Amino acid sequence: MRKLRLISLLVVPVLLSCLGCHKTEPTAQERFLELQGRWELLMRHDCEDSPIRSDTLTLHSDGTFDQQTIMKDGRSIKSTGQHWSYMEKDHISLDQRKRWDSYSDPPEGIAELEVLIVQFGKPPVILINPDEDCLYVKRSE
Repeated sequence: MRKLRLISLLVVPVLLSCLGCHKTEPTAQERFLELQGRWELLMRHDCEDSPIRSDTLTLHSDGTFDQQTIMKDGRSIKSTGQHWSYMEKDHISLDQRKRWDSYSDPPEGIAELEVLIVQFGKPPVILINPDEDCLYVKRSE
């Protein structure tokens, strides 16, 4: 009887701790819902030479997104009704996100299809380039 009690004292905690070990991956629909909301560009070291002051993406539940960019010269550039989609496992497709890599780019920016990496965490972030420190961070639903 004593052996049985000792075994149960050792085995039960191990079994209970393993119950939390099995995590199910979120579904594509759950990830799609998690991506919806407002994302702000963090202007870090690698984007210091960019001609923009701020950039905000708003991902809508209908698969469209809006982009609001404030340039360093004060101009505000808006684009609305672009399309986005979640791509498994950790990517997002943005059909016409505007970007400005340097002051020599056109004033209205370069709009093109991009597939960017998403790091789901607290908070989730969207990487523009995995080798640079400029990224979008989620600010609200």
